[in-house]
Amino acid sequence: MRTHLDCFPCFIRQALEAARMATEDEGYHRKVLSRVLEKLPDISLDLYPPQVGAILHAIVREVADNGDPYHDVKGKYNRIGMELYPQLKKLVVGSEDPLRVAVELAVLGNIIDFGVVNSNFDLEGALGELQNITFAVDDYQQFKTALNDVRTVLYLGDNAGEIVFDRILIEEILTQWDLNMTFVVKQNPIINDATMEDARFVGITDLVRVIPNGAKLPAPATVLDECSDEVNRLFRSSDLIISKGQGNFEVLEEQAGNIFFLLKAKCPVIADYLGVKEGDLLIKSLKKGQEGMVCTG
Repeated sequence: MRTHLDCFPCFIRQALEAARMATEDEGYHRKVLSRVLEKLPDISLDLYPPQVGAILHAIVREVADNGDPYHDVKGKYNRIGMELYPQLKKLVVGSEDPLRVAVELAVLGNIIDFGVVNSNFDLEGALGELQNITFAVDDYQQFKTALNDVRTVLYLGDNAGEIVFDRILIEEILTQWDLNMTFVVKQNPIINDATMEDARFVGITDLVRVIPNGAKLPAPATVLDECSDEVNRLFRSSDLIISKGQGNFEVLEEQAGNIFFLLKAKCPVIADYLGVKEGDLLIKSLKKGQEGMVCTG
């Protein structure tokens, strides 16, 4: 999905929130906004929204001289996730369909995102509503069936904290299927996206091979043109790809591949594009040879 003009207010808000994360100095906030507003008229609508986010967050880091404004927030939600880990495992192991619950938890974990509006949320309260969760697009059966026929899986992670939920899904997949999996994190910090530090903290590095995406300019998504040769090779060669989060959908839905998108539609632009309501949850399959797939719910 390419950038829409309706994305621009969100870009400005994200930059201001990142500036406030970096410092309480309002003079600095004004300087960041001034630089961002100068840059936006030059932004091409042919870019993906996460590519624009990368450009604007680079301005924040440059002005603030702070390479990771969300570092403490990421650590907080990693710790919360690990505190909830025993409860999450109990929900999965005690269910009639452990994989189904693990997938639901992985999608539910996608609420942890400080790049969207209303990022203050009650994670434990959301877990209490797990039995009432519905999906606007639900390709779970296709996902479960696909796992029977694959040997290699590429798992594209999204946010810190959320990756505890990814760990639950990874563990369940490895319990039921004998396959090779690679988990991809961001090379460098961007918003609250997960990096190698986060993957180590929550224990994913003990389960599967974890690699950084190699992107020189950090973006809140897997922008293949910016990623390493290794990530591109794995993307082309893996039998199945699990793609977490809205940003990854925005940059990958035009790609051919056996991709399953696990995400929440977090803004009206993407919800309209997907044909769902803002806040809806999706497990969406994109089969090889299909390009520019639009979910119809």
